[in-house]
Formats: sequence, structure tokens, C-alpha cells
Amino acid sequence: MGVRLLPLTEEEYAVYRTESEQKYMEENVASGRWAPAEAAQRSAEEMGQILDQGFRTPDHFFRWIATDPEGERVGWIWYFRSSKTAVPELFVYDIEISGQFRRMGYATQTLQHLETVARELGVARISLHVFGRNRPARALYEKLGYAELSVLMRKDLTAPGAR
Repeated sequence: MGVRLLPLTEEEYAVYRTESEQKYMEENVASGRWAPAEAAQRSAEEMGQILDQGFRTPDHFFRWIATDPEGERVGWIWYFRSSKTAVPELFVYDIEISGQFRRMGYATQTLQHLETVARELGVARISLHVFGRNRPARALYEKLGYAELSVLMRKDLTAPGAR
């Protein structure tokens, strides 16, 4: 079992973009970063800034994660090749494995495959962001050798039982 990364078409990207903005909005509301009333607008604005040319924004890659050799689509990944950092890197904006395919090793295989892609692109490292409450993803990244660079912590004083 392995994975391949297959390009999204522009039409598939439009569906992906809508779903990605929704997911990003929900994560920011759940983490307490954004109020629900402003979340949809903020999500669209941030995505618009990052992807100022949409599907054709340079150095952004939108890929299906597919089983190899069958080609069954099990998720997607969006990554960016940056040369503006001290060391050229890939930044993973989004990786999503569809529900029925989770906990089957596809995320692990995808991130391992991405290391090969990075080397082929002349990139020396891979970075990503993960919300702190996403413990399964954090455990996966740590298992694969990703190190925390910064940790933002907060205590909600209005939560029941807060002291």
C-alpha cells in the first residue's frame, strides 16, 4: 500500500476551496480565535490573501491523496513552496484524510511521500501549522519527526471550574 499525489483540476479546486474555508472557519471558532459572527468573512479574507490568484497562485500545490496503484482518492493536501525563508521549505497548509479512510496510515504515507517531493523540488524542510486541540494530528507529526517551534497557550477564565 502506498499513496500518490494527483493534481486537482480547477473545477475540483473550487470545491476544495469552499470546503477548506469552511473547515478553517470552524477550527478558528472552536479554538476561540474568532467569534462565530465574523468567522466566515475572516476565513474568506485570509484565504484570499494567501491565494491571491486562486488556483493559479504560484508555488501552491493542490493534490488529491490517492492510493497506489488503485488511484482511489482518500483525501487531499495543499502545500506551498517558499524560497523566502532562511532555508527553502514546503509549508503544508492543509492535509485532510476522508473519514472512512482515517487511522489507516494514509496521512503518514502522504507526509513521508511529501519528503520525497520536497527533495525533488530542492527543498530542505517541511513546516506546517496544527491547532493545539488536534491532539491526534500533533501526535502523528511528532512521530514523524516534526518539532514544535512555538506554543501559544491560554486559560479561559469564564469556563466552568476556572480559577
